[in-house]
Parts: sequence; structure tokens; C-alpha cells
Amino acid sequence: MQNNLEERELDMHARKNVIAIKKKKKIASKLFVVLLLASVLIGILTVIPGEVRAATEEPSSNSFTVVKSKMDDKAITDAYFIDPITEEHIINPLIKSEYFKELTLAYPSSPQNLQSSPGDGYVVLSWDAPSSDGGSAITEYRIYRGTSYGKEVLLDSVTASRTSYKDTAVKNGQTYYYKVSAVNKEKEEGTSASTKATPTSSVTTPSAPLNFKASAGDGNVNLEWAEPSDDGGSLITNYNIYRGTTSGGETRLKTVSNVLSYTDDDVINNQKYYYQVSAVNSAGEGERSDGASATLIPGVSVPSAPRNIIATASDRVVNLNWNAPVDDGGSTITEYTIYRGTSSDAESYLYSVSAPTTSYIDSTVTNDQIYYYKVSAENSVGEGEKSNVVDARPKSSLTQTTAPLVTTPSAPLNFKASAADGYVNLEWAEPSDEGGSPITNYNIYRGTTSGGKTLLETVSNVLSYTDDDVINNQKYYYQVSAVNSAGEGNMSDEASATLIPGETVPSAPQDLNADRGDEYVDLSWNPPSNDGGSPITKYKVYRGMAPRGEEFLAEVDNAVNYRDYHVENDQRYYYQVSAVNLPGEGEKSNEIEVDVEPKGDTLGMGVWITIIVALIGALGVIAAALINYLSSKKTK
Repeated sequence: MQNNLEERELDMHARKNVIAIKKKKKIASKLFVVLLLASVLIGILTVIPGEVRAATEEPSSNSFTVVKSKMDDKAITDAYFIDPITEEHIINPLIKSEYFKELTLAYPSSPQNLQSSPGDGYVVLSWDAPSSDGGSAITEYRIYRGTSYGKEVLLDSVTASRTSYKDTAVKNGQTYYYKVSAVNKEKEEGTSASTKATPTSSVTTPSAPLNFKASAGDGNVNLEWAEPSDDGGSLITNYNIYRGTTSGGETRLKTVSNVLSYTDDDVINNQKYYYQVSAVNSAGEGERSDGASATLIPGVSVPSAPRNIIATASDRVVNLNWNAPVDDGGSTITEYTIYRGTSSDAESYLYSVSAPTTSYIDSTVTNDQIYYYKVSAENSVGEGEKSNVVDARPKSSLTQTTAPLVTTPSAPLNFKASAADGYVNLEWAEPSDEGGSPITNYNIYRGTTSGGKTLLETVSNVLSYTDDDVINNQKYYYQVSAVNSAGEGNMSDEASATLIPGETVPSAPQDLNADRGDEYVDLSWNPPSNDGGSPITKYKVYRGMAPRGEEFLAEVDNAVNYRDYHVENDQRYYYQVSAVNLPGEGEKSNEIEVDVEPKGDTLGMGVWITIIVALIGALGVIAAALINYLSSKKTK
């Protein structure tokens, strides 16, 4: 009974809950209807009869513009939201859709996709037509411009057939802001989104002139240069020349036309002048060149070009070597300047080394790039001419193919100088090692003191030279060097000669003979039949390992014999001897051949030692056998 009562109470409670839920649902439904009707009412109230125009103020993100519409004689208003970024009209969703079928806009929407493209002294604008012409054809577009955002004013207008405009009333470097609006027969609608552009010039100032140098002449300084590598996109019209008496203190001296040289004759002796030059085009003056200097010294000029420049490439390195100029201009060479470029005759300053250094290692290179080099010499007067151009391509050691190694040749052999009637004859033999490349030239050096020689002449691949620029009773010292594609090789031994009237070099020594011994050779000879009218002062001994391959070995002070200890047994040697008097060295004697081996027994010391050791060993074996035999008999 109790249980039934409890079940009834629970059932009544559940029914009450269901009824309450149903009541809540009815209230919520009524509330939803009320809200829906309120929304519709708000939409209707927002429609204002009569002619309304959109506000001209900048719309906010939740603002809208009311646009007038016409349909027959009745006025219908409609509301559009305006997107503050794109400025496009967005239809108010509160207005019933049937009104849109009867709606015709009176004003065009804004032009779309406004773009700007700046150039040199102009800006080009382009845009697309509005998405709506407002029910009436577009008649024109209006262009607005300003130098700050939001301050654009009317600039110009174009017909409706054009959707572009070129603004040429601009200054390069100034930023401009633009907007465009569309116009039909009713009126102008709002402007497009803004765009900005900065016109710039495509012409720049030129780069620095190349290869600038200054050289002192007779009462003037000559300046020369090459055109800049980049003219900035405009023709060079002038060059500005700067001069000073201190480095870095140059001021403008002269402006010249489009020429590549200038002579400064407003100079004084013994004053050092520093120069620079710059190029000018329509954009203005470009960078200055490297500096050059010159000192006007009477009787002294700039040096000639360095010789025999060689460039050798390896992995990220180029080694440069050269020889001093033939002519130092009468003033000691103080430094060498190296020029480098990636195209021939476009080299620019790279580095300077102090004389007497004649080499440079360029480690600022990139593999597989060809580099071109020139070198110039400078003395107290100024910089001289540049050398011939050489090129090199550094290459990785991992990929570089092995090429035959070419080196400079060894010294010429058998060099001698002999005085004759009014001249000195020089003769020599080819180097023993040509360095892997044929000999192309020989350089002949002369001086009036030993070790004080300068270049006298460069000759082709010949083996003699006659020096007729000599005076009597003057002693001259000579040397010669060979040149191949790798450069100049070592100098020969020194030879000397004195031109004495009525005297000549002696004839050849006579009856050269040899007596061999154990690792030595004794040479003997007789004096020349003709001493050339001047006493013999010494003899020169020559030795070689092949016929006519003798090289200088030793000098003998007026003796007619010589012992050569620098030989080896069982080796063949060849010898010659010459005589020397005051005019110089005479002809060589006859050639003799000597096989060096000990006199007497033909067995060497080593053989005798071997025999003795073998005998001692044999005696030992016999003694051991005898002792063993006697011991065995005694045991028995």
C-alpha cells in the first residue's frame, strides 16, 4: 500500500515537470516571434522616403550609406553597407528581396584595382571599370593626386574609354598618392582605394675613370686615363681634374671635355703633385679615380714598363712575377703597382709593393674566373707605363688537370767576353735546362764595376753579341741570361774585357793533356802561341760529362796545370782550357776525354776486402772441422 502511494506521488511529480517544460517552450516560441517582428520593424523604420544621398565622411566599419532608387513614380529607398577597405556596397540583409528586382542605381560605384607604376619623371596609373555604372553609362574618370595620404586633390580627367593615365608633372624622388573616381550623367560617386608611387631616375652618376696615371715631362705633367666601366646610362660629357701638393688634399684644377688626357704645365721643379680625375654625365659627377703623383725633376723621367710579367694560377691563388724596367728614367725605382681586372684592358688598381720586390701573390681571387694583370714601375718622378697584359684562371686542385711545369731557364753556359778593335765580342752557349719551354731571348747586362751591371740589350735566340759602344782603356763587366715563356732565368758567370789599342785576346792554350788517378785528374797544357800583345793573367778550366758540354770549373793564376779532385772513378769527363789577358778571354783549347780509374791494379779496395773476408771465413770453417775430428778420435 505504501509502495503504491509513493509511485503515485512520483508520477504526479513527473507530470508537473513535463507541463512546466511545455510552458517554457511556448514562452520561448512567442519570444522568438516577437524578436523577429521587431527586426522586421527596425528594417522598415530605417527606410526613409525621399531623396537621400550617402554621407561624404569616411565610413566606419559599421556605417552604411543610403542610396536613392527610382521605380516609376514611387520612391523606394534602400540601404547599403559600404566596406571601409574596398569601398564596395553591401546590400542590407533587412530589406526584402523583391525590392532589388525593381532597383536601379543612380550613381556608379568606385573604380576597381587601381595600380601605379613609377618611372623616370612619370607615374602611370591603371584601373578597372566600376562593378556598377549606376544604370547610366560612365562619361569620364577623375584623377586625384596629393603628396600625403588623404590630401588628394583633383589633378585631371580622362574619357570613359580610357582606364589609364600618365602623370608627367612629377619630380623624381617625391612620393605621390592617387585616387580615381567614375562619373555618369547623374553625378560622381566615391573615389577608389588609394595607391602611391615614387618616380626615380634610371640614370646614375658614372663610376670612376680607370687606369689613371701621371708622368712628369719637360716642364709639365701628363695625365692619362681610361673611360669608366659604367657610364651610368648616360653619355660622359666632361672630366674633372683635381690636383694637390699632399695626398688627399686635391682640389679641382680643371674641367675638360670628353677626352682621356690632360697636360698640366702650371708646375714647378722638385714639387710633388697629387692628381685625381672624375667623370660627369647628365646625372652629375661620379666617383674619383685612384690617385696618381708626379714630381718634375730636370733630366729625370718616369721609368719604362716592367718586363717579362708572368702569372701562374693555382687553387684560389695567382702568383705574379716580373723583371725590372730596362730604363729607370734616371731615378731609382721605388715601387711597383699591380692592376687587375676580369676583362682585358679594364684593369684597375689592386696593390703596390716596394722595390726591389718583383713578385706578388694575389689570394683575393675566385676559382674558374679569368683575371687580367698589368704592372707599372714608379720612381721619384712618377708612375711609368704599364707592362703587357697577362691572364690567369685559378682552379681547384681537386679538378685541375696536370700540365707540364714550365720554369725559367738555367744560366747560359761558357760565357766569355773578348776585346777587339773598337768593340767587345760576347759569346755563350745554351743553358743546360731550358725550363720546359724554348728560349726566346737573351738579356745582356753590362757595367763598369763587378756586380754593378744594368740591362744593355735584349737579343733574339742567338749565341753571340758585339758591343761597339765602348771606349779604350775602360774595363767592362758582362753577364747574360736566357728568357722563355716563364720569364727570365739566372744570369751567367761574369766575364770582363778591356779595349786596349793594339792588343787582343790570346789564342787558345796548346797541347792540353790529362793524367788520371784514383778519383782525380791531372791536367797540363802549354801557353798560347799568341798572347794578344798583353801578358796572360790566368787560365780558365772547363769540364763536362758530354762532348762540347763543358761548363766553367775553375780559374788558375798563370799556371799551366790543374788537379781536379771532384771526380769519381769509372766516370768519363771532358775538358777544355782558355787563356785570359787584359783585353779578355781567348779561345778554348782542344777538347780531351778522360776515363777516371785507379792506376795499377784493376781490383779496387772493396774487392780486396771481400777476398780477405772470404779467406778468413774459409780458414775458420777448416779449423772448426779439424777440431771436431781430433775430438772424436780422442773419445774413441
